[in-house]
Amino acid sequence: MPFQLLTNALQLIEDTSGKDSRTVVVEVICNCFRSCITNFPDELPDLYYFFIVKLAPEFAAMETGVGHEVSVKAIAKACGK
Repeated sequence: MPFQLLTNALQLIEDTSGKDSRTVVVEVICNCFRSCITNFPDELPDLYYFFIVKLAPEFAAMETGVGHEVSVKAIAKACGK
């Protein structure tokens, strides 16, 4: 999966705030998963783990900010479920 696609998605997530921010985040991640399913299906597990796994040790408190529930909803939506 092109790194630019992932960085654009993460930038959209970072820039999202407000009342409907969760809905927008699900849409962005959903579109990311759809692109991966269509063009890079072998990389889907890696993309999923990227979104739910922490990016640094616990003491650094760095996370993607996307929880398991949001990721599951985005995958289900991307797959038409």
